[in-house]
Amino acid sequence: MKLNNLKFTKGSRKDAKTWARGFGSGKGKTAGRGQAGQNSRNNGGGARLGWNGGTFNIFRTIPKSGFTNADFRQRYNIITIKQINVLINNGAEVIDRKTLEEFRIINKNKFPIKVIGNEKLVKKIEVNVDKMSAGAQKAIQG
Repeated sequence: MKLNNLKFTKGSRKDAKTWARGFGSGKGKTAGRGQAGQNSRNNGGGARLGWNGGTFNIFRTIPKSGFTNADFRQRYNIITIKQINVLINNGAEVIDRKTLEEFRIINKNKFPIKVIGNEKLVKKIEVNVDKMSAGAQKAIQG
């Protein structure tokens, strides 16, 4: 099968409506765009989201309140048990920052490392990371 042989299932597609071809078409004269205004024009198009016709922007009228933790959240380099199993199969003896950077699992950044997942490990191995999920801890310890 090739891409040029693909066809839609019969009945799954409708023919496109022909617009602006006289009154008899059902979509003649203004072609469903209305009488006037920005959206009826040939080179018009809608205004961007939040545009309020040149008056005060709507997003500036809505009050901003509350606290967001986005700037202060703790970010992690996430490693899965599946990735650790691949490293074990490739000859890693200890899982730590140096090993993970060597195998290019993580970038050389300052974020702490967190292990997640609940699969079984291929074999017992020493894992030195900053944090683990409960399932990962169970898989690594026993």
